[in-house]
Amino acid sequence: MARNASQGSSVGLSSEESWAGAEPAAGQGSVPGPFSLFCVQAPRVAPELLLAALADEPVVLWQPASGPALLGIGEAGRVVASGPGRFAAVRQKAAALLDRVDRAALPGVEPVLLGGFSFSADQAVQGPWRELGDALFRLPRWTYRCEGDHALLLGVIERGADGATVTRFSAERETLLALLTDLAAAPAAAPRSKVSIPLADEDPALLARSAALWEQGAQDILAGIQRGELDKVVQARCQLLEFGGAGLAEVLTALADERHTATRFAITEGALSFVGASPERLISKRGLDVQTEALAGTCEGADTARLLGSSKDLREQQLVVDEIVRALGPLCAQLERPEAAMPRALRGLVHLVTPMQGVLREPCHVLDLVEVLHPTPAVGGLPTNRALNWIETNEPDPRGWYAAPFGWIDARGDGEFLVALRSALLNGAEARLYAGAGIVAGSDPVREFAEVNLKLQTMRAALARSAG
Repeated sequence: MARNASQGSSVGLSSEESWAGAEPAAGQGSVPGPFSLFCVQAPRVAPELLLAALADEPVVLWQPASGPALLGIGEAGRVVASGPGRFAAVRQKAAALLDRVDRAALPGVEPVLLGGFSFSADQAVQGPWRELGDALFRLPRWTYRCEGDHALLLGVIERGADGATVTRFSAERETLLALLTDLAAAPAAAPRSKVSIPLADEDPALLARSAALWEQGAQDILAGIQRGELDKVVQARCQLLEFGGAGLAEVLTALADERHTATRFAITEGALSFVGASPERLISKRGLDVQTEALAGTCEGADTARLLGSSKDLREQQLVVDEIVRALGPLCAQLERPEAAMPRALRGLVHLVTPMQGVLREPCHVLDLVEVLHPTPAVGGLPTNRALNWIETNEPDPRGWYAAPFGWIDARGDGEFLVALRSALLNGAEARLYAGAGIVAGSDPVREFAEVNLKLQTMRAALARSAG
């Protein structure tokens, strides 16, 4: 499971304090039964350090700018779904899977499913995204949860597992705790050099063709807007790169510069890794309390005054705000937002953002909210169906999981999802980078293409540093 674990540094555990239900024993039956839940305090290390020490284990990462970071390791169970009903199917299957976890002996300790969806139903079934599919969530065998200076290690194992599985699980527990102890005791690594290995620029002829195709698409959208058929379409671009095949942990470490303004996320499946650092929250739900935001309207550099004075960008922002309020408002007894959008500075860009918080009228599942919100006009367009039809008909590369919901859910139906922006699909030494820009009345196709390429720099820079 892990590399370089010290064989001499194990941690003694009390079954009464560490397990929900009984310590798992072999041979309790062949029918799938409940899961036992294990939880113990663990040394605090950066999740990407632990990830780097793991060998050939499927992982899922959720690492927000604030709040608990979650690194899922291995798989105790999974939920998959496809087609237009995937949100409801995941909700039903996730509830059934999480209900099997015996949490009674460990109140306050909540196992979660981690994963995400594709942008559109049936779009990820073929091509480079095939292994991830339309929806994939994991109940990790191990979850490393850390916040501030504290960390927990959670493990789940099915009761009735055979003797070999129980023995392997116990060995993994000791190996992980020993590995965390070793990593926490190791001297702090010297800061990584900011010097990067330059990634090869796109072939000039290919770049010119991409620019021409982009501008043609933008002009087509603008013509649709002028005819009254469209209000906005977010046009995305995929850039294919060879980057040297650095590991996922190295890419996440290289994304550390984004940690104060974005949520770092990743999931692996087979040979694929989907990774990014998204600045945009789709929805957060805790009980009846919800939070979301509209992120739309962008300018290059740090000229916030120009952005706040841009009628085009303010109009684009208002389109997103109005649609989120239309979708979420009927479900809320209260939904508050500031009167005006505010600037949010990111790498080389400033965005307009309107945070919103509300109180639900009645309890519901976070995936109910994901379904009514996705895709917001920040990543799709308006009218929604016409914009999505334009995207599916005209974009040359399938979006896969780009700009789609990614996050976590628990047994109470709470959870949090981001919009998977500033992201890349990695497969060996090949990387597919994605970014998009909203086309509205008044958009300049040439400037929008330049904005998209600037957005691609977040992942380009991370890949270059990870290869350094």
